[in-house]
Amino acid sequence: MTRIAVDFGTGNTVISYFNETLQKTQVLQIPNITTVMKYRLDGDKQEREVAVIPSLIYYGQEETLVGDQVLSRGLAEHPDTFRWMKRSIAHRVTKRKKTAQGHKSPIEAGTDFLKLVLGYASDRLSLHEDEFTFTVPTEA
Repeated sequence: MTRIAVDFGTGNTVISYFNETLQKTQVLQIPNITTVMKYRLDGDKQEREVAVIPSLIYYGQEETLVGDQVLSRGLAEHPDTFRWMKRSIAHRVTKRKKTAQGHKSPIEAGTDFLKLVLGYASDRLSLHEDEFTFTVPTEA
């Protein structure tokens, strides 16, 4: 059993897990879904990297895309793309948005996003045997 934490963020989502062999937490990288974010800590000259999943879901006519799939195809600003889902969910926004796959609410988009991301991660995680922790916004 692996311990997994999912931080469904407003702008980015991060999935981390505790690596028993190395006895440390690692961030899960999912090919074509995660993107690498570079950052520096205050006063640190060393550039660091972390794999994040852009919190985006695109409902196309033929396919549903998440994370870096959306960014790499230039669909972040497309009318069929949801972003800021977490913020909308936390503020209880119920207005549905018209997409190529029908009308979707922020809650449906957030649910679909997490299901797809976890599905893509399922080759590295056991969705039935692992222990999951999900963060939630304090206002929720």
